[in-house]
Amino acid sequence: MASATARQGRPKGSGVDDSQQLARIAALLAADPKLKPTTAIRSLGIEDPSLIRRLRDKYRAKQAVSETNARQKTTAKPKPKAAANGVENPETRATATAPSSLRSGPSTSWNSVPADIFVAWCGFGLNAVSAAIEKQHAVAQHLLRQLCVSMAIRSQLLLHEFALAICKRSRRRTLHAN
Repeated sequence: MASATARQGRPKGSGVDDSQQLARIAALLAADPKLKPTTAIRSLGIEDPSLIRRLRDKYRAKQAVSETNARQKTTAKPKPKAAANGVENPETRATATAPSSLRSGPSTSWNSVPADIFVAWCGFGLNAVSAAIEKQHAVAQHLLRQLCVSMAIRSQLLLHEFALAICKRSRRRTLHAN
């Protein structure tokens, strides 16, 4: 039997794509592990409480799924077998523990390459600038919608048109010597 009360809000999974914002949130949290998801969302310039809650819940769900996938991958890996005589080959041990940049042969996985700190900081800076510009745009739009500001702009435009009309009119009147 269906539930007697209707659920409030938008249905789950209704198709809002927040993948770019979730990626930016994940980048901010990766750059500063002490940062909380809500603080990271607010640092992107998002102030709407319902949007903050939706992004936070989506981020936590995505994080939980990625953690369970990581746990499954680690439990699925077979343990390396020891040599028959109990002595391990030093070359295979060194190759297995060496970073990908020191291993012989080309690296096939881009995930094994450590992120460059300069690129990460540039990305963080660009995200901060982008958030600041978006916030300034929102503030400017809010101010332009205010009645007193729009009246001041209209009066300034009228004065400007009046001054242009006077200048154009005075240029037409010239005295010609006959």
